[in-house]
Amino acid sequence: MQTSGMRVLGNGAIVAHLDGAQLTWCVGPEFTMPTALSARYGLRDGGPLTSSSTRAPGTMEWYSSLADGPHPLGTVHDTVAPSSPCYLADVDLTEPLELRLDFPHADRVVPTRTADGVSVLVRVDRFGPVFVYPTGAEAFAGVHLSGSAPIELRHDGGSVTLMLAPGSYTWQVRLGRRLSEVLAPLPGSARSAGACATEHYRRTVNGALPDGERLDALLRAHGVESPLPGAQLIEASAYLITAQQSADGAFIAGPEFPLAYLRDSYGVSRALLDLGLTERAAALARFRVAKWQRFGDLANAESIGHDRIRHRHENDGAEAPGYAMLQALEALADDAVDGLGDMLDWCWRAQLASLRDGAVPFNGDETYVAGGFLDRSFLRYGSFESTLVMIRSGERYAEFLAPRDALRAAAVRAVVERTASGFAERFAGPAGWLTAARVAETVEERHGVCEACHDYPTWLVRNTGGRFVCVRCLDADLPPAAWREIGVPTAQLLPALLPGPPVPDQTLVDAAHVAAGVLLDPSARSNGHDVGMCLMALPDDDPHVPLLLRQAVGRFDRDAGWPERFRGDQPDGSRRRPWETALNLLALRTLADRHERTRT
Repeated sequence: MQTSGMRVLGNGAIVAHLDGAQLTWCVGPEFTMPTALSARYGLRDGGPLTSSSTRAPGTMEWYSSLADGPHPLGTVHDTVAPSSPCYLADVDLTEPLELRLDFPHADRVVPTRTADGVSVLVRVDRFGPVFVYPTGAEAFAGVHLSGSAPIELRHDGGSVTLMLAPGSYTWQVRLGRRLSEVLAPLPGSARSAGACATEHYRRTVNGALPDGERLDALLRAHGVESPLPGAQLIEASAYLITAQQSADGAFIAGPEFPLAYLRDSYGVSRALLDLGLTERAAALARFRVAKWQRFGDLANAESIGHDRIRHRHENDGAEAPGYAMLQALEALADDAVDGLGDMLDWCWRAQLASLRDGAVPFNGDETYVAGGFLDRSFLRYGSFESTLVMIRSGERYAEFLAPRDALRAAAVRAVVERTASGFAERFAGPAGWLTAARVAETVEERHGVCEACHDYPTWLVRNTGGRFVCVRCLDADLPPAAWREIGVPTAQLLPALLPGPPVPDQTLVDAAHVAAGVLLDPSARSNGHDVGMCLMALPDDDPHVPLLLRQAVGRFDRDAGWPERFRGDQPDGSRRRPWETALNLLALRTLADRHERTRT
């Protein structure tokens, strides 16, 4: 198990990412925003200090120690106020320190002295960047600090440094859409707020979680040692996931991508349902339904807390709408789904419009393309995963339609059967499944990433060599698009999450054996969820399972879950990820249930 010190605090109205005691990223109540600030404790001479943090399972309260090498400097107890966009910290110092507040996206920073300390009011620039988009609206932050000792204040442009003497302090960050919402601190301390936040967490999350006995039995049976008991691994994962769910139901993909992605949402939804957090899964589905009701379509990713950003990529009609269908049909009650016929129909028609020669192309933000495992020229070809998603979502849609519109159900079923019957012809290669299938090129323009200069996002046109380029690269010297057969082993494991024809069980196991060989290579580059997909594909008694279980548990970060990617065993890419954490936890619990059935 890894312990990076990276952690999360969140309550639906605010989400904060921290490294030990240091606050690195903080947004709310709108989650698709640039960070309001970062806050770092340091030595008075400007030097760094070290910090480590712990959270008791089942709580929303963290305790951090501050030190200069072996020399202790103080402690920090922090939390978030229940249902309010407010981070709170109680600080007890035995040595003088500084607290540096940086506001990288502010166009106004106004520090003032108050009767009992210091307040800093901040306006976040409405043109500040969110991923690759402008924010589109101003926001406000108020930092309020009071203490038992005098506070020296230094203001330098976009930063404020507070010089703290030994003593006790309480400080908080309030976030809001309006200035009036951040002018004054909330009453109380981190201790009082933490007790309330913990009570709410235990009532809405922790109390619903399954025990870890089956997971413990699975690990014991395979000789895998885990520093955390199964119940704590489950709770730590559930905590990380739910801390990053917004009041309107969505989950951020990470601070680099503070948007709600369709594919990620489906994986998180499956884990929430498995954990018994059905209302949270339903809220996540309702978030997507609300976007469709407002716009009449779905983007690859949507902004959270507002509608100002809609993240569109190449081939948005592929893969993502199928995940939206599956999520709605699985997470919403029948009476709620009954009113979603138009949205489900749109999602189905979007996939039909993408279908070419029996295959659905890659989505432009798909894992293996966006992650660099395949180059962007593959977006013109059929995708193993996108096509399977269309088959599964079509099956579920036909079941939904059968008692409501038998003729429409039959038409959908006919497309599903035709696509499934040609699946093997399209994707079977000489040495196993292919990740891509050659299909006719019919698209002359698309919105996404230029294949020459990688400008993004922008409108592109197809050049004479079949490559998609932006306005400044129309005459770029690029080699023409050329088909080649390729099989990315871990890309063929989606049937583990979406099982059934046209991929036979043994074929999936064979693919998992090939993928396991890649994942167990200590130098391999892999996605953070690949080990989970591989485990879901294998029977409990498979000889690869002990090694993969050891890898899954060994790569789990106690406070940050599983990351976006790995290089060998080293985390790579975005951290504290709901999608990868959800899928790997789902895999461990699925295999644990499988093991229990074989025992009984």
